[in-house]
Amino acid sequence: GIDGNIYFTEHAAERVARLSIHGKLNEFTLPAGSGPGAIVAAADGNIYFTEDKANRIARLSPSGVIRQFKIPSPHAIPSGIAVGANGDVYFTELATARVGRLAPDGRITEFALPHKYPPLAIALGSDGNLWVTAPSGHMIYRVTPSGGITTFGGKTDDITPTFIAADSDGSLYFTDPGGIIGRITTSGRITEHVLAQY
Repeated sequence: GIDGNIYFTEHAAERVARLSIHGKLNEFTLPAGSGPGAIVAAADGNIYFTEDKANRIARLSPSGVIRQFKIPSPHAIPSGIAVGANGDVYFTELATARVGRLAPDGRITEFALPHKYPPLAIALGSDGNLWVTAPSGHMIYRVTPSGGITTFGGKTDDITPTFIAADSDGSLYFTDPGGIIGRITTSGRITEHVLAQY
């Protein structure tokens, strides 16, 4: 978080925790059946995380107050989560092939992806767009803040992107099962690098 603390979720224990730089641990208990998963820190000091069992996105304030937001699509299974350049929070819906957007006022908007492959991870690119992996479709989506979607890769491409992160060079890097690290530029050019075998 911007406060210098480390925040993490405890999926089985139904908690979200804060670990200070001095080693002090605070745990915040969630309602039973929440299933906290992916977590991200926002620039305003809030922490956002998915609740895959309860079909919600939750917000933890700097003072420890938790607010939960129900996803409109039932059983969406929120998976990845990222903060957009505009301050909105974006998340993937594993079961519905959608990307959701949570506005500061709590409104959730969902964008249907053009293919029905489950979206897994999401990251903010240097171009201000959100980049989403769909491993079973062998593709990466570029999603604009307003919901415009462009597809890169596909069944004919030998990529299986799973987790993704932005780098300071402007590109995004993703993991690919089988010992491969992939790179995609914001223009959509994909290259892969085979890791050394040990």
